[in-house]
Amino acid sequence: MSNPPVPGAAEREAPAATPRIAARSLPSSRSATDRGLEAALCLGVLALGAWLAWRTRFRVNSDALNYLDLGDAIFRTGWGRAVNGLWSPLYPAILGFTMKILRPSSYWESTVAHGVNFLLYAAGFASFRYFLRELRELFPSGADGRVSMISLPPKLWSLFGYTLFAGCSLVLIRISVLSPDLLVAALVYLAAGLLLRIAGGERGFPPFAVLGAVLGLAYLAKTPMWWGALLFLAAAFGIVRDVRVAAPRIALAAALFVLIGSLYFLPLSRIKGRPTIGDSARLNFAFHLNEKTVYWQGEPAGSGTAVHPMRQLLTAPGVYEFSTPIGGTYPPWYDPSYWMEGVSFAWKPQHARKILLNVLDLYWVFTSFQASLFVGLMVLYAFAGKGPASLRKMALRLWYVVLPSLAILSMYALVHVESRYVSPFIALLWLGLYSGVALPDTAGARRLIGSVALAVVLGMWVGMAGDLVLLTSSEQAAAGNGNVQWKVAQQLKRSGIRPGDQLATLGAGNTAYWARLAGARIVAQTRLPGDLWAADENTRREILRVLAKTGVQGVVGRDVPPGALSAGWLALGDTGFSFYRFGR
Repeated sequence: MSNPPVPGAAEREAPAATPRIAARSLPSSRSATDRGLEAALCLGVLALGAWLAWRTRFRVNSDALNYLDLGDAIFRTGWGRAVNGLWSPLYPAILGFTMKILRPSSYWESTVAHGVNFLLYAAGFASFRYFLRELRELFPSGADGRVSMISLPPKLWSLFGYTLFAGCSLVLIRISVLSPDLLVAALVYLAAGLLLRIAGGERGFPPFAVLGAVLGLAYLAKTPMWWGALLFLAAAFGIVRDVRVAAPRIALAAALFVLIGSLYFLPLSRIKGRPTIGDSARLNFAFHLNEKTVYWQGEPAGSGTAVHPMRQLLTAPGVYEFSTPIGGTYPPWYDPSYWMEGVSFAWKPQHARKILLNVLDLYWVFTSFQASLFVGLMVLYAFAGKGPASLRKMALRLWYVVLPSLAILSMYALVHVESRYVSPFIALLWLGLYSGVALPDTAGARRLIGSVALAVVLGMWVGMAGDLVLLTSSEQAAAGNGNVQWKVAQQLKRSGIRPGDQLATLGAGNTAYWARLAGARIVAQTRLPGDLWAADENTRREILRVLAKTGVQGVVGRDVPPGALSAGWLALGDTGFSFYRFGR
């Protein structure tokens, strides 16, 4: 593939064998009004993120419990022993380092974790601004050598871009979710900005070295970025074109990527006893395409051989024990790759339907607040394009951003789609497509571009207003009763539970942040929350008997029927949780 045309550089293009050095525009003098608008937009984006992070500071989602536990383990037992097949290590390491330095009380721990999320959001915004700055320098004015062309002016690029960033970060990812997705987004935007810098003529080794390091960190943040990194490196190679120039630089980038990535895949391969870059793809295939769970016992025939099945105490209803050998507050979700070891992921015809549903999920992600983006793009392309070839040229003007983004979106569509996974690639895709817009420099074209850009921005804000203002059900649950998880932990302590005690739960304990705050571990459970109450009296006694035999101090359940409170269950304050103590 050839380099994209760099406006104003046509007369200075070097021979094909020599890397082209594009003219990078010098910073233009900006009025106080422009600087004030830019500062106001930046402050608004950061203030909105800070408000949402504070408003949802008591929410701890199901994955967050494991990231916090893993962060502790990294600084307690060492990086090499703490890694596991599902949770990539960089985000928990950041959380663990923060907790080790600040040592917050149990009441403030979730607030500190959300503070980390806000800092990652701010870092992502800085990376995004770097990408936009490189984009403006790459296409400063848009002259094709014959006719003066215009695209979005800098003011509108800022307004348009920052709105898109806010939507992708606060609606598609949601700052209330304690996960590595904001970290991944920051690294992806930075890597994309480095591609633009290379496309702008930087052919020295430093930008390639930084690109390799950034991609290595992105892989440490999330396993699928191993494949994303290969796409970014291939794009960098395609930008340079000259094999003699590109080969040593891409080799350096690849070496740094592998060197940094080895901090994860080498210790993980040693623990697993097989070469692996991570088991997230295998597990997501099993969970979402083959509909397996961590309770998998090897059924049905042909689905693999369960190497480490969870210990099943009862089958109807399912009751399980899992105190060893996996650590963490809730071992089944602390390292699902252990319990799922041996599951097969052979292709089956019915998977085609699930992939179609993934594509529909991706469609719904695109229509979340982005309808105006599509309409605006079609209007501008209609006025700028002159046939299919012209439209293709505009759409692929930033091919080294557009094509990797499309490939990564397709990769997720083959297994599982969540808006937070695909958010940064959707942002890059839109920016890449809009960067191709170029109209003849006339007063009418300027009015059209300005009107369309403002309409698109307004449409985005209208589309995401509800998501920004209204809390989700889980956010409402966390905010409605204050720090409810902390309250449960305090009530358990008053009931005699001490750090190191073992408990059972009714249903999965992957959201049992209260257990971590109490210093307890969940080592047994019924499969579903209502299994105990749906059973007859004899079966209820049997369930409690087998749970007691595991050595747990008691059972914690939520939404316990009122009648049960007179049968030995203790309400844990106004939290909605109840506790049944063994050994009385």
